Amino acid sequence: MTANTIHALCDERLAERFPDAARRASVASKLTALLKDLAASDALAKATIEHAQGKSVAAPDGGVLQLGFVLYWAKHEPDVIQKLLKNHPELQKAWDVVGFLLTLLDPPTVTPAEYEFALARLKADGLVGPDGQILGDGKYQGADPDWMLAFFNYVLNLIEPSSIAPFTNGAAKPFVAPLEPCGPAGKPVRIAVIGDWGTGAFDGGGYDPASDVLKTVADLKPDYVVHLGDVYYSGSDERPMPGEESARLVAMWPKMPPERSFTLNSNHEMYGGAQGYFQVALGRDGSTTPFAHQNGLSYFALTRGDWAFVGLDAAYFDPSSLYMDGGLGAPGADPQYAFLEAIDREFKNVVLFSHQTAMSTDGSTPMQLWSDVTSVLAPEKIRLWYWGHIHLGLVYGAGSALGAKGVRARCAGHSAIPIGDAWGLKGAAGIEWLAHTPVGPPAYPNRVRNGFALLTVSDSGVDEAFYDAGDATRPAWSESSAR
Repeated sequence: MTANTIHALCDERLAERFPDAARRASVASKLTALLKDLAASDALAKATIEHAQGKSVAAPDGGVLQLGFVLYWAKHEPDVIQKLLKNHPELQKAWDVVGFLLTLLDPPTVTPAEYEFALARLKADGLVGPDGQILGDGKYQGADPDWMLAFFNYVLNLIEPSSIAPFTNGAAKPFVAPLEPCGPAGKPVRIAVIGDWGTGAFDGGGYDPASDVLKTVADLKPDYVVHLGDVYYSGSDERPMPGEESARLVAMWPKMPPERSFTLNSNHEMYGGAQGYFQVALGRDGSTTPFAHQNGLSYFALTRGDWAFVGLDAAYFDPSSLYMDGGLGAPGADPQYAFLEAIDREFKNVVLFSHQTAMSTDGSTPMQLWSDVTSVLAPEKIRLWYWGHIHLGLVYGAGSALGAKGVRARCAGHSAIPIGDAWGLKGAAGIEWLAHTPVGPPAYPNRVRNGFALLTVSDSGVDEAFYDAGDATRPAWSESSAR
């Protein structure tokens, strides 16, 4: 079925809900892109299964394993979806919009025989996708049907955009403060960076990734902790599943002195309309949280001399399907452009934190977020850029697209979601290091240990290290001053 045909069907389906033709066309366009993403996710699931069967396959472009079986379930096992809707009837309106489209799409490339093979392996040790995602049926693995909550909530955002929390918070200004140690002045400052950590405590196959990461962070006694975003499944407040942001982020957050904790917006928190993120985590509802000093805003800066450490919201204005690519949107809508212009005027060296990536996972191609940021911030000032979103620990080198521009780019999105050996990234020219330490028994043999990054800021520059969860004695990777 062609994209034009799908778009026409979407437009027809939305006619009663959206009498305004322009609004209807906009929603239909986003639904068309979403269905394309689901087809790519199906292809990714198939490649993962074929690799596990010993076939030689190339890693396909696009898709996420978390949605890898959606098309299959819609065609062959609708009971998976119906059970979810029975538990969360609020999502029925989303299914009413997209359910019939899924059944009209071309058949999934995953065959019934491949699906049965996958189910058998799921109960053994899971299948590892090319980017290290686990196609298993355990909690937060790729075939966990509760990922459908994110899918349904995203559709609700499309058809009910008024339910999305506002980006601004009255006249509040973004938090900007000096970067200082907790102890005596003049000491180096340590910043722990954790990404995609908002799972809450859970059994990750014989271990608890989020709790193990938190214990190891505490052992290193950082002065600041920055969360790069993602609370699962939809960073919800009242939408299904309710209370995720409070239970899986705020309640588990480490005890830190005031104004030492930061958290960023993300695609998964946007799925819940960003209500959990802004209202609960940032405390717009009046509650006391570790992040209330962010003034209800999703971007901030910490400064030291001619350095600025800047947290950005790459999710809220992201125009891409499922908020997957990242971006700042239009300058007239997003005040972060003006914020970055001020950073550009006042500082010579910038370290950026975002959820979404500024570069493709293999390091070959700059993304829209890079273009948006560097339209106002001089590229040569960007010394380091840390992001999450991809559930891996990655260090990009000079052979990457951003490395060639002098930017040291890192991914620290491996702080909780179960991951395996990312076979599709082996040999990528731009990747210097990839988290790869086996978890060990009693976890499944294909599991890789979760972890986080630690920045040490001193007058001589910024030292970097990645740590595996459970081992604060020595870094898994480190590099001295980025100055």
